[in-house]
Amino acid sequence: MIVKNPPKLASSGNLGQYLRNEMFAWSKNVTTALIRLDFLDNFQSFRVNDLTIPPGETVRITNPLPFVPSARIIVRQVGNGLITDGDWDIQILRLINNGAVPVTISVIFFK
Repeated sequence: MIVKNPPKLASSGNLGQYLRNEMFAWSKNVTTALIRLDFLDNFQSFRVNDLTIPPGETVRITNPLPFVPSARIIVRQVGNGLITDGDWDIQILRLINNGAVPVTISVIFFK
């Protein structure tokens, strides 16, 4: 998590001071964190860059996540290949180039 939980209120008698000091500072941290968010921060995911797959070949990618991803997105592709999924398990994710030419991709796997 990129933002810590909000500070706890010590007593209800100090509510005004709590809001002015503690919650104001915490909300500034939340705002800063939200500005810095990118696509990958929104998912349990990992990205593989510049993976080259020869025509008709299957590549094996080690899965660093503690679960089998449910989806993938190719975010960059060079070459006219047709990439399909092979078998995925907790350790290895397989991608297949069903095209007639080599292809280089960058791909994000996520849940």
